[in-house]
Amino acid sequence: MKTTPTSPTSRTAFSFVAAALVFAALGGSAIFMMAGDQTSREAGARDGSPTEPRSTSSPLGRAAAAPPAARPALPADRAASRVSAELAAVRDYNTAQQRAAMEEEEKFLEQGWSIVKTTPPDAALVALDPTLLPAREHELRAQLESATLPDGAVDHARLIAARATEARTRRAAVDALGRNDSARAQAALRHLFDSFGDDADKHLVVGHLRPKSVDDESTAWLVERLGKDGISDDLKKQMTFALALVSLATAGKDGDPLAPLLERVPPTWRDALTASFRSVASR
Repeated sequence: MKTTPTSPTSRTAFSFVAAALVFAALGGSAIFMMAGDQTSREAGARDGSPTEPRSTSSPLGRAAAAPPAARPALPADRAASRVSAELAAVRDYNTAQQRAAMEEEEKFLEQGWSIVKTTPPDAALVALDPTLLPAREHELRAQLESATLPDGAVDHARLIAARATEARTRRAAVDALGRNDSARAQAALRHLFDSFGDDADKHLVVGHLRPKSVDDESTAWLVERLGKDGISDDLKKQMTFALALVSLATAGKDGDPLAPLLERVPPTWRDALTASFRSVASR
């Protein structure tokens, strides 16, 4: 039997028809484009002639033509709800605290206590204003005895010590300066020593002089006062103890710790300084 060869276009058409029959047998439907139709569409696109729109009657066509589905949006009020919840928690906490405070106040009142309003502290008194002397000397003294002297009030304490009419107030001011470890407080004490006329006040000042090294300003001041006239021997002996303490505190491992000071003090007070150093070192 003689067969007639088929052309490529005929074979392509047959393939599409066979595929359509199989797809329909499976329950589907589709629109197939023949190769010739595709060729004519491409030609039309090249020469500008109109082409037929792509069919969307099949499920595949509708799926291809449909726009992409939008992502589900988050609830718009989620952030607002979270903020509202946090604010409500804060309000509940504050309410509970206020309720507890009111209950505590009621307990005090039931026990016979009374709540009174106090006046704010006197700024001038807190600052140790020396112009409050002499009318409020006892208040200044109480402030000096009960509070730590701030660096900014060092000069005020010095003036109070110099102008106070009562020995107890002078002592409170000197003690307050002695508790302040600043160089300014040490300078104020040295100034008070030279201005005081009573040896009892001078002894109090020397007891608060604490040189930090043999080269400290207070060390040089003590050495100079040992050679100065008008200062009692008792005061000078107390000064040798202050010098012995600084020698012992700053002494190195080698050499005589007292030698640097012995060379500087007046010869008449070297033996007293040596005796004071031995007394301090033996304790």
